[in-house]
Amino acid sequence: MDSTKARLVVIDDIQSVTRMIETKIPWAQYDIEVAGTARDGEEGMALVERVRPDIVLTDIRMPKLDGLALTERTLQALPNCKVIILSGYTDFEYARAAVRLGALDFIKKPFTVEDIVEVVLKAKQSWEEDRRRQADLEQLRKQVKASLPVLRQEYLNMLLQYPAPEKKMLELWSFLELNVPPRELTVIVAEIDEYGDKYADQPVQEIELIRFSLQNILEETVREHAPGTV
Repeated sequence: MDSTKARLVVIDDIQSVTRMIETKIPWAQYDIEVAGTARDGEEGMALVERVRPDIVLTDIRMPKLDGLALTERTLQALPNCKVIILSGYTDFEYARAAVRLGALDFIKKPFTVEDIVEVVLKAKQSWEEDRRRQADLEQLRKQVKASLPVLRQEYLNMLLQYPAPEKKMLELWSFLELNVPPRELTVIVAEIDEYGDKYADQPVQEIELIRFSLQNILEETVREHAPGTV
């Protein structure tokens, strides 16, 4: 299954409706694939749980499990799924209730092929925006993760010099993933002998390599005896 395509499931107890939506619309040209159809709410919920679609198009009135309950259960299982309600004119309040539960939109029967395409493309656009936001957040998390060693060092340097409220300190302790208990700490200071004189004429890259090597030695030595951060 192509992960770049949006997966759509259609749930309606009228077979002609599901067949029309599945077969009369060239979904492939919109980068959408119909991942399955169902004829009642229970069958539809089982389908949703099995294929984990990106978009659900469901009737509001169905046997066994109605569209309201299906919407609620779908969004509990798949919070980023886009649910669209198919409703008759007499079901308007039910459709509004579904939107309050988290459905993206609703469409009134009788509808045309164009109506269905328009509302599903709206849902696909919302789904794509969610994917972009999630990708950006994942990239940001990776950048923060890569920066943690430097952030830890800077934060601990500040703690050595300035007091901090305990609550805030504990929050940052957790965020920075410091692997030592925040109380009853022992502080060890290591200094490179004659650092300024011995390495004054060395290029920056050489000095950084020396510091990096020393840090690795200290980390390995400390780790043999107790949890600690260098």
